[in-house]
Amino acid sequence: MIGVVDKGADYEYRYAGEARRQAFGVYFKGMRLTQIETAAPELGAILRSIYERVRSTGATFLVRGRVDHEPARSQFRYYESAFSPLGASDAAVDHLLIVGVQAGWQRRIPAEIH
Repeated sequence: MIGVVDKGADYEYRYAGEARRQAFGVYFKGMRLTQIETAAPELGAILRSIYERVRSTGATFLVRGRVDHEPARSQFRYYESAFSPLGASDAAVDHLLIVGVQAGWQRRIPAEIH
């Protein structure tokens, strides 16, 4: 859960789950996006562009990508995230709700090979 600060001038992590901490190696609760932009400019720019898009449009944004920190043989190979606006209306977004999962994949072996 992220709070929108000063109409998008900044964003504050109000609640961050264990999966996010594991994925990034940082506990985000209480942090601001401007802190991330200072420490990791590329990541900060990506996050800001997503947050701004969701805040300004009032529409959910979905993304899927490879998990690059997992070992090659790991069952978790992709992440899927939904960034949703929360507020009294599309024009009054004051929080963003982010839900993410790591999605596994399995290589299917055709029945005739078994």
